[in-house]
Amino acid sequence: MRAMPKTFVFGLISFFLALLMGCHGSVEYIDEMEMLPVKEELIEFSLGHHVIPIPATLPGDGIEWAHGNSLCLTFDLCAIIDPKHEKYVHSQWEHAEGIFRNDVNEVCRQARLDELTDEPDLITLRGRLTEIATRRLGKDRIRRLVLNGINLQPL
Repeated sequence: MRAMPKTFVFGLISFFLALLMGCHGSVEYIDEMEMLPVKEELIEFSLGHHVIPIPATLPGDGIEWAHGNSLCLTFDLCAIIDPKHEKYVHSQWEHAEGIFRNDVNEVCRQARLDELTDEPDLITLRGRLTEIATRRLGKDRIRRLVLNGINLQPL
């Protein structure tokens, strides 16, 4: 049987000593990290519940739908904003809600079928809706849009 080199044995002993003694990291530092304030607080501003009938062009490969040529897209739309912009966004929303809803309907109805059925979280549609929201409610006021409760059903 071969003897182990001294450096290997010394390293092994050092490892076990460090393991037994622990790293002695400052628990207070971790507690302090938990107590730090959040860097920024954001709020959700509701942009309404949307139920949008969408005329759909059937695929050309002979697939027929049992329910006709329309889909119904339903979702709740929220804007993530900084609390200091809430009053401004609220006043813009009161002023432009009808126009905004019309724009949302138009964008959704112009969406391609694959954008509605194949994309996770409706990424392309959300991008187009974000453009509308920033145009109507303030470019630097909207951090992002969130679509909740997305449901797409044949009519």
